[in-house]
Amino acid sequence: PTYHRVAIRCPPRYGKTELLLLTIAWAYAKYPSSKTLYTSYNFQLASKQTKHLKRIMTLTEYKSLFGLEILNDSRSSFDFQFNTGGEVYGAGAGGTIVGTGAGKFGDEFGGLIVMDDPEKPNEIFSEKYRLSSKEWFQNTLATRTNDIKTPIVAIGHELHEDDLIKSLMNGEIDSNKWTAIILPAL
Repeated sequence: PTYHRVAIRCPPRYGKTELLLLTIAWAYAKYPSSKTLYTSYNFQLASKQTKHLKRIMTLTEYKSLFGLEILNDSRSSFDFQFNTGGEVYGAGAGGTIVGTGAGKFGDEFGGLIVMDDPEKPNEIFSEKYRLSSKEWFQNTLATRTNDIKTPIVAIGHELHEDDLIKSLMNGEIDSNKWTAIILPAL
């Protein structure tokens, strides 16, 4: 089956971000013209993770295996393009995302939207913050898919019984069906 909306819960320090980054690097090796939007609860964290992804994809071994080259004018750690037309863009939750989208039209995979720890733990107990987070998802992030089939993946540990990921899993703020994957603590 094909899953277009996936919410993954796992405990802190589970290695989820590393797994996500390696999966994205693998996806670009297979679908090099993909367009991915990587978000986290703030820009600094999203930029740190896309910088790590860029390091993986500039490894000599990666380039020689897959022929993917980051363009020379892509000096940014949060916004970079490839010789194949693909691109990665990092953004913080709550911010504006203008002029960029994720995925491509067509039948094959063309990229995705990632929400890695979409909410800030020290602000989650504010009802106003949780509402703002959900509104940002609905009014900004969810509108950045370039195709109706562009996957959106939300991953993080449970912060609150009314957090964004829980609301997506329960179908409260998105009319799309979300597949829930819950990974237990080891």
